[in-house]
Amino acid sequence: MDSAGNLYGTTFYGGNLACDSPDGYGTVFKLDTTGNETVLHTFTGGTGGDEPYGGLVMDSAGNLYGTTSEGGVGTFEYGTVFKLILVTATTTTLTSSPNPSTYGEAVTFTAVVAPAPPDGESVSFMKGKTVLGTGTIEWRHGCLCDLDAQSGYNVSCSGIRR
Repeated sequence: MDSAGNLYGTTFYGGNLACDSPDGYGTVFKLDTTGNETVLHTFTGGTGGDEPYGGLVMDSAGNLYGTTSEGGVGTFEYGTVFKLILVTATTTTLTSSPNPSTYGEAVTFTAVVAPAPPDGESVSFMKGKTVLGTGTIEWRHGCLCDLDAQSGYNVSCSGIRR
């Protein structure tokens, strides 16, 4: 169980029924506090393992660890140990100041990322596929990143205290 009360588990069979038809090779799932189930991973056999067996263990970063009874590397394929990295969805709000601006005027773009991603993650400001600047997030209490286009696309990131 995570800090939000979500439960995590495995199914020995199920998932992609095209694998090991008609049973499938198993899944890792999340059950939220309202009873909604989300399949986080579907096993496909081979070196990735199949038929998860036993419980899951969650580390302090929220990663899940478990074992499979089948699959793996080698002739006998006696199973695997796996790590499932759970990714938290974030939203980014982008604003500019001043807004509106006039041609040639210095403009600062600000990105607010919530919930705060882990330290060391980055925010990149882009124009099409061209990266204008990137800032590294340093605090876990929220992130505010500014891009100052007038000063050569300098990016600075700082924490927001809640």
